[in-house]
Parts: sequence; structure tokens; C-alpha cells
Amino acid sequence: MLLDFVFALLEDFRSVGCDPDGFRVSVDGTMALCHDKWAKVFVPDIEEDYRFEVLSHGSDEFNQMILDKFTEYAE
Repeated sequence: MLLDFVFALLEDFRSVGCDPDGFRVSVDGTMALCHDKWAKVFVPDIEEDYRFEVLSHGSDEFNQMILDKFTEYAE
């Protein structure tokens, strides 16, 4: 069973009444991610909302998003 996660700008989570405090936040502090089941409480048709990107854990797209946005660069 694959788990789905939702990626979005912090302001977009807040705009639908979802407080992203406690969510994993991107390195630049502009994005967050959470489980899709939590996000669907606020946006039941989240797959249709362009502000939110739903990605399956372990998919190439998910892994790339984590590497690009949520992983600190080693010096």
C-alpha cells in the first residue's frame, strides 16, 4: 500500500484553514508536506486543486521533490 503525501506552499495550506505548524517544511521555508488524509479534511477534492500536489511515497516524483525542496545540501 502506497501512502500519498500533499506538497504545497505554507500560504496555500493556511488559505484553506489548515495550520501547517508541525508539518515538515522545505529548506527555504516556503513549502510543507503532510499525509493526504489530513489535507483532505480541509480540501476533500485535493487532487483537483492546482495549489496542491499529491505524490505517492517512494515514487520518482516524490523522491525528487524531497531531494529538491526538503533536503539540506551538504557542504
